[in-house]
Amino acid sequence: MSSVGQGTAAECVLLSAAFPASLLLRHTLALLRPPPSLAALLDFLCLALAPLAALLRPQHAPALLVALAGPPLLALALARRRGASSGSDAVRRAVDAYRAGLMLLTCAAILGVDFAVFPRRLAKSETYGTGLMDLGPGAFVFATGASSRQPGLHR
Repeated sequence: MSSVGQGTAAECVLLSAAFPASLLLRHTLALLRPPPSLAALLDFLCLALAPLAALLRPQHAPALLVALAGPPLLALALARRRGASSGSDAVRRAVDAYRAGLMLLTCAAILGVDFAVFPRRLAKSETYGTGLMDLGPGAFVFATGASSRQPGLHR
């Protein structure tokens, strides 16, 4: 597979932004307070299917990001902010969501690389370069450091 080109760093960053955009969309839809059965379907569509669609069809990722993040950002800009959570709770929830999305996309990339539908250029780089799978270990180290409870760092 040495003839397969590697993805660019910009492409990896764009694809990794699919989960935060879908999380923003899901958070905005949660403000509508859907019934529990519809909320479970929205969770699956927003938090699982949309990031996987960006991963499997990276040529459509920019349009998908605009579709996912555009309406929520517009709605949040027009609406009043009610019931803001405390600072430490909001940070903890954001790190938890980051770790969950990271795990989902990493597992999908590891399992998907064996199938023809997965873009080979996003796989682990063979010699040097950038691949989406190369981003995973560094992101896991970052997430672990952000969520660690070392004495002296948290006051």
